[in-house]
Amino acid sequence: GTYVENVDVYKRITLSGDGADVVTVRAADAGDHVFNVTASYVNIRGFTVTGATDDWTDGIYLYNVDHCNISENNVSDNYSGICLSSSSDNTLTGNTANSNGCYGIYIEDSSNNTLTNNIASYNRWNGIYIEDSSNNTLTDNTANSNWYGYGVRLWESGNNAFTKNAMAGNKYNFGIRGDGFSHYIQNIDTSNKVDGKPIYYWTNRQDQQVPDDAGFIGVINSTNMTVRDLVLTKNSEGLLFVFTNNSNVVNVSVSNNYYGIHLISSSNNTIASNTASSNRDSSIYLEYSSNNTLINNNASNNDKNGIYLGRYSNNNTLMNNIASNNGNEGIYLFGRSNNNTLQDNTVSNNDEGIYLKWDSNNNTLTNNTANSNHYGICIASSNNTLTSNTASDNYYYGIYIDGSSNNLLNNTMSGNKHNFGVDDGWGRSHYTQNIDTSNTVDGKPIYYWVDQQDKVIPGDAGFVGVVNSTNITVRDMALTDNIQGVLFAYTRNSWIDNVSVSDNWYGIHLYSSDYNMLTSNIANSNNYCGICLRYSNNNIIYHNNLINNTNHNAYDEYFTNQWDSGSEGNYWSDYTGNDTNRDGIGDDPYDIPGGTSVDRYPLTGIRWLPPEISSSRLGINTHWYKWAEDFPAYKEKIRNFGIIRDGAWWYDLETSDLTGSEWDNANWDYPYNMETFCGRVMTYQSGYDNLVKLYQDEDSPELLMLLNQDNDNISSSDTITYDQYYDYVYHIVERYDGDGVDDMPGLIKPVRYFEVGNEVDYGRTTNPNHDHISPKDYVEKRLIPAYNAAKSANKDAVILCAGLGMGSDLCGNDGQEFNTMYFDAMYDNITKNGGNKNNNFYMDKVAIHYYAKPNAEFDENIKKVEDVIRKYENRDKPIWITEFFPLTEIGPPDTTTGAYSRLLTLMFANKIEMPIIYSLKGEHNVTCVGDEETITPRESLQVIDTVLSTLHTTTPSDTENEDISVEPGKTIYQRVFNNSGKNVTVLWYIDTADPGAVTNCVIFPESPQTFTVDVLGTANFSQTSPLHLTIGSEPTYVVETDLPIDLDIYFNKTTAAGVSTERATSFRVGDTLYGRIKTSTSTNHTVKTYITMTMPDGTCRYAYYDKPDFVPGSDKLLFSNKKVPLYDDVWHATTNDWLWNIYEFTGGDSGIYRWNCWYEDAETGEILGGDSTEYTFSETPSGTPVDSATGGGAVYLDSSAGTIGNIDAIPPDEMPEVPESLNPVYGFFSFNITGLSSGESVNIPLAFPHDVP
Repeated sequence: GTYVENVDVYKRITLSGDGADVVTVRAADAGDHVFNVTASYVNIRGFTVTGATDDWTDGIYLYNVDHCNISENNVSDNYSGICLSSSSDNTLTGNTANSNGCYGIYIEDSSNNTLTNNIASYNRWNGIYIEDSSNNTLTDNTANSNWYGYGVRLWESGNNAFTKNAMAGNKYNFGIRGDGFSHYIQNIDTSNKVDGKPIYYWTNRQDQQVPDDAGFIGVINSTNMTVRDLVLTKNSEGLLFVFTNNSNVVNVSVSNNYYGIHLISSSNNTIASNTASSNRDSSIYLEYSSNNTLINNNASNNDKNGIYLGRYSNNNTLMNNIASNNGNEGIYLFGRSNNNTLQDNTVSNNDEGIYLKWDSNNNTLTNNTANSNHYGICIASSNNTLTSNTASDNYYYGIYIDGSSNNLLNNTMSGNKHNFGVDDGWGRSHYTQNIDTSNTVDGKPIYYWVDQQDKVIPGDAGFVGVVNSTNITVRDMALTDNIQGVLFAYTRNSWIDNVSVSDNWYGIHLYSSDYNMLTSNIANSNNYCGICLRYSNNNIIYHNNLINNTNHNAYDEYFTNQWDSGSEGNYWSDYTGNDTNRDGIGDDPYDIPGGTSVDRYPLTGIRWLPPEISSSRLGINTHWYKWAEDFPAYKEKIRNFGIIRDGAWWYDLETSDLTGSEWDNANWDYPYNMETFCGRVMTYQSGYDNLVKLYQDEDSPELLMLLNQDNDNISSSDTITYDQYYDYVYHIVERYDGDGVDDMPGLIKPVRYFEVGNEVDYGRTTNPNHDHISPKDYVEKRLIPAYNAAKSANKDAVILCAGLGMGSDLCGNDGQEFNTMYFDAMYDNITKNGGNKNNNFYMDKVAIHYYAKPNAEFDENIKKVEDVIRKYENRDKPIWITEFFPLTEIGPPDTTTGAYSRLLTLMFANKIEMPIIYSLKGEHNVTCVGDEETITPRESLQVIDTVLSTLHTTTPSDTENEDISVEPGKTIYQRVFNNSGKNVTVLWYIDTADPGAVTNCVIFPESPQTFTVDVLGTANFSQTSPLHLTIGSEPTYVVETDLPIDLDIYFNKTTAAGVSTERATSFRVGDTLYGRIKTSTSTNHTVKTYITMTMPDGTCRYAYYDKPDFVPGSDKLLFSNKKVPLYDDVWHATTNDWLWNIYEFTGGDSGIYRWNCWYEDAETGEILGGDSTEYTFSETPSGTPVDSATGGGAVYLDSSAGTIGNIDAIPPDEMPEVPESLNPVYGFFSFNITGLSSGESVNIPLAFPHDVP
């Protein structure tokens, strides 16, 4: 029957039912134990016990008792089945404890109990759980299919005996966890099984290997043990070492355990080539374990950590491990794990790639790769050394420092959301780091200066950190994608000026830094704060642009700083105040979050913003209507430009009254008929909308929209009023600003750049786009209404004045002289109409045009323009040349490559922000066959692109040098550009004997040349015709014609198997290279020999020996960044073929290696001959690869003679006899060799993936 009650047993008694299938005792109170036993010598037998379902209630509960016997009961559907608490010498026999909410059988603080033939299955958490209990005996028990926990688990319990227990189908079958050595001393033999495999729990062993049928491995207090080639799954640990030393774990797969491989207080072990995946916590976990080596392991796809060094795990070496797709850290050092070495590891797609936390100090990280993690490398500890690590494409941080006195050398960070930064901390020591400029972010050096004074940060910086320094200047640079763009900590009396900081966490961050100035900076779209001051006093911040920074445009915590100059403050994108008198200064102050600081004079007009054009620093005029025949070809040709300058027509948009009433019916697009250059009449979709639609792709160039100054629907442009022009510009800018209000349907990419008129200084009355207008009328009726209208519609719009021809007087007469008369008068009227720095003098950039003959002094002409700007603005302003075209001396356009190269080089030398070619298609490059057009290729554009990319980030010399003559009647002009990484010299010729001929870099269609760039100055000798423009460092080469010495550099090869190849083009590990130079000459020359090597990453070095009587193969070939000859001596060149290098490949970067060799006249330095060649190097050994039968990787077999084939891998166990002393790590191989002669000997080299013990 069924009895509903809670039974309290408080005296010695025997309770016996007729059987668990007959008598049921169900709890009357689910919050109390069914049987609560508090007396010793109690026997309970033959019941079903159920119904104690509240938390911490049990079917049968024994408390502080002994010598009780619990047998043949079914204790199911309770919170826990049977619980022994503080009870000893009891017996549990033949009970079933299934389907309980927590434990089947729970023993806590109880000893000397015996559990025999019990079943504890299908419980929610654990089958049998033993906690703080010792000397218990478990025999013939079964614990299967417990859902979320263990079949059997020991927790801080020692000296228990296990025999013939079975655990299967549990989340974790068996587990043990202790807090001291005694907790791991157990008597557990191999009769115990997990998923049918024996448990090997060995104590006090030495010099043994665990058998390969193991299901769980625990090795305690042992030495020189081996675990190899096993699969261990679904236990607390796949493998457990406790106080075990000098042992090896090799090629073991551990998965779906709580910990994969777990070492506790174990040292000098080798954990190699194991796979640890899908474990609940960490795949490889070391506690209190030192001097271990972890190498070539794959620790991936674990719920928490890949490799975890915790709690005083010191002096371990982690090398060539992979830790990817782990839920927390790839590699994690925690709890004073010091002096460890991490080298050549790869961590990817983890939360943190490598994380050093909580006093894990003095560790060394070298050549590790952390990519595509949330956080790449996080250092929250001190005195660590990071060298040559790569952190790329991580979602948050590349390398993040939150500790003191760390050393960083030659680390590379790129493509991370925030490449690098140092977290806030308390005290000066937190910011004191040793970080030099060999560390780079997105290819730019980190400048992290400590204890410096009176210095200027170089302009090529990628990150700026200044600590405990005085009088430091940071200016004229762009800093993006870091935790801080600029960090000042404990720094005083310094200046941050004209710096653009965007997409950082903090744009500019001052911590405990006083008496600094921040002026004319742009803090845009930073992820937390644009300018942030913490614990910093008496700083002055003004004329900065703070735009669309998340959380705060600025933050000033606790202290007092001045956020204006006394009359002008900063521009704030979230300023909501008014400017009733339109003086550019807000009527109300701007409150700075964080404290009590305010900007008393906030600016309402955005200050100068440089172009956010990433694709190219080159633009082009297109005249899109001329491409009506083939718009796809048009889009392809414009793809690589940064700016496209074009426009539509006002008179077709607003056709009559110009009063604003027509805007509801404006002609934004319409069909238009035009005649092509070849006389065909084409119809195309015209209008402003169709123009803008051409540039809606993500990779489209930016559109510089040319705004009309006149409207042909009225008789005189003089009658157009301020309001009419304001109305026109406002509607144009508003339609294409992308703010969702009155936008063009389908607008994706807004238009930001607008040029107000075109060549208004010229009196070309037949062309409405060039009609002369006086400087006063242009300023008052065109420029000012256009600027105000554009900023009203879109405060981020960028306004350029009309592109001035710069060759006219005030009446518009073209004198063919570059002058600034009109430009000066224009500025004079701007200032008279209230133009000032607050409204940017009604133009964000100056636009001019440049059509000049070869003898024009470009530097001098641009200086004239700059002088006018500085005269009125007292500062520099960006200049765009919105049309340029080189001319010949007699006037027509000069389309040669050299002419473009020279003009463009001069523009960059004079810091022209955006040069725009005129034009993509014009009469000069269209050939008509009938009525069909053929576009002549513009080879010059290819050279311009090369010049642009080469000169990028360099600074020009002050002047253009000439009179570098090498022959009568010919002058060479030269300009030098420099930065910290390269020295670039550009040369061009002008033939003074024929002033109409610009001979530099002419590309003849019938004989095209290759324009080559090499930042180390190595020459490309492949062309046979003159090359008059070369870019490089010292020296710069001008190759005139056929050279007097014929030079041939090549490489021969001999493989490890003895196979030789002449003029080899590929090498592998084990090959020997023989470098040779074949020289042919019929003349006598004394020369010096130069050789350079360009590596796969583009790094180029000069090769040399340190003594003139070098012996190839014996003396080492050295390399230098500076120009040095191969050996310090001269050679009287003769016809011969000589050996200059012997080298055996043992490793290196895979890829293409390019070698250049040339002879220079020993006295004049003239190039007398040269040659280039290249080869590919691969780490892959020579021979035929075959996968080993042991799963250890591919083995390469080669033959010194004949042909090797029919290669098969053979497992060791298939061989008839294998000596015990032989350790066939990769098994055995069979093969055939064909093509041998009788009596011929042969060598068979084998290349293994790793060293063989």
